[in-house]
Order: sequence, then C-alpha cells, then structure tokens
Amino acid sequence: YSSSEAVIRAGQRLGGVSSLLVTGWVVPRFIRDWAYFAVARNRYSWFGRTDMCAMPDPGVRKRLYPQL
Repeated sequence: YSSSEAVIRAGQRLGGVSSLLVTGWVVPRFIRDWAYFAVARNRYSWFGRTDMCAMPDPGVRKRLYPQL
C-alpha cells in the first residue's frame, strides 16, 4: 500500500481513534493523495524537525519492548 491508502489501512490496524481514518474511503483517491502529499511536503514547517529521535522513558520502553 502507498500514500493515502497506507494511512487508511494503518488506521484500521491500530484501532481506537486511528480507526476514524477508515472514513477516508469515501473520499476519491486523487483528493486523498493530494492531501497526503500536501501534508508530506509541509510536515517540517508545521511540526518542526529534530536532529535525533526522542528516546522513550523507561516506563514507555517497558510497554513497547516487554521482552527486553
């Protein structure tokens, strides 16, 4: 899957609030993809950019990686 279809399918798999992305199926693909690429093109100006990924604190790390 790619572009907007990947986002919708990820929302399906994640469940919860993310499952609201499934409503995107009613929007024509060319509009969904236009919106997807508009967000991709502007994401750094809207959300900022960091030099490194944030390391999770020990509590979050334990939930994400219980086997470690």
